[in-house]
Amino acid sequence: MLPQSCLGFVLGMCCLLLPELAWSSWDMSKVPMQEITKIMRQKGFFIDGSMDVAAYLGEAKTLADLQAFLRELDPYCSYTTQSELAWIKDLNQDKTLGIGMEIFRDRQERVRCVPYPNSVAEEYGVRYGDELQIVNDLEVWTMDVPSLASHICGPRASSVVLKVQSEGAAPRWVTLPCTKLAPSKTVYCDVRKKRATIRIFRFGPNTPKELSACLHDLHGIQDVVIDLSGNTGGNLAAALECLQFFLPKGSIILREETKAGVQTRHARQDGRWLNLHLSLWQDRYTASAAELFIVNLHAARNIPVYGERTAGKACVQEIFKLSDGSILKLTIAKLLYPKSNGDWEQRGLDPTSSSYSR
Repeated sequence: MLPQSCLGFVLGMCCLLLPELAWSSWDMSKVPMQEITKIMRQKGFFIDGSMDVAAYLGEAKTLADLQAFLRELDPYCSYTTQSELAWIKDLNQDKTLGIGMEIFRDRQERVRCVPYPNSVAEEYGVRYGDELQIVNDLEVWTMDVPSLASHICGPRASSVVLKVQSEGAAPRWVTLPCTKLAPSKTVYCDVRKKRATIRIFRFGPNTPKELSACLHDLHGIQDVVIDLSGNTGGNLAAALECLQFFLPKGSIILREETKAGVQTRHARQDGRWLNLHLSLWQDRYTASAAELFIVNLHAARNIPVYGERTAGKACVQEIFKLSDGSILKLTIAKLLYPKSNGDWEQRGLDPTSSSYSR
């Protein structure tokens, strides 16, 4: 098994279309179908024990068919071939350059853009929440996000042409140069007068360290806004570590339901920044581990939450490395409220307060 975070870096960070994989002509005998079936039956949260997964997936004639069938069984499930994965891994090499933004699918299956501050994407006119429709000549609706990311990376002096659309506006084309990216930051801090706003774009392996550094630099500021707008989740372990910065010992940090039942985890000690005066900000793109962060912090300390209803993703995915080097992403658990067995999947979280000046 691989952690979900191993693909987190690739989401929307790069540009330039690579040679398109021939999904329609891929040799389906190369797909380890028996292995996929076994993992889905053993671990798949949405897979009923009586379901004949092998027979169902066996009807797939192309990779596109397989992806569609997997998503019918599990809305978050996807398969990535070893060839696609090799491209994704290349994104960590110096030869790969990027444009500096996250991409993700919203509840309506549209691909959304979240440019990083001062990035090439932001400079060249990609706006927060833009719908990404085409990368060069590739229509994005046919691909899952990791595969899409593997198609939008490239060498120095290359460029990418995106078709994007802001809400209420006509689609537009944006041409962006690829540039060498600084190490990917996930946390940005803005201090104004006696209030600090800490924006967490996503939870990655380095997020706890980055957040800790921001909090150390507050120099006595007690009024802190944690802005999770556009944070679609990421590394669950990192989110839980960050959450414990602000909670008293014994607080619930995680309740999740798996095939084995409901599991609960608690804060091991009092958080270092337990006494900060916190407020939280969310929007319609806040999802998954970010929603969990909000739910448990609000429940433990009655922290006010502002913004709008969140995306509503309470499912946890695991990435399984298969024997041929390909990978399967599969839902293995559902996140629960700290004090009940309910969840926010497909419903989202409403803000608890309505009057606030950012």
